[in-house]
Amino acid sequence: MDRQRTREDDRMTDLAMTFAQAEKGSWHIWQLAGRLDRATAAQVQAEGEKLLLQTDRLAIDLSELAYISSAGIRVLLLLAKQAENASQPFCLCSPQGIVREVLEISRMDMFLSICPSVDALEEGA
Repeated sequence: MDRQRTREDDRMTDLAMTFAQAEKGSWHIWQLAGRLDRATAAQVQAEGEKLLLQTDRLAIDLSELAYISSAGIRVLLLLAKQAENASQPFCLCSPQGIVREVLEISRMDMFLSICPSVDALEEGA
């Protein structure tokens, strides 16, 4: 029984999503850390929509994102579409490991602007 609780506690901890924000030149950087999946997608979408209204150029730093599901991909596509409709520059930065693989396998790298790093943003501005 205690062992199951520990696993559940670990799983709940893994579900947590944390955010950080910074400025890099003319870009507003929003760093996601944790898992972007069904459990966190609505929160990420709501926060992302707020940021799109508050900023002129939004870059989402994925360097600390450990996992992304189809629900997470959907959120990124929705945010990118909203930015496009507002003629707002939007970029995903620094996807690593499995997140990068999922974006490539799902061909999202063909539809979304992806920078290799936050530092590369100003070069492509």
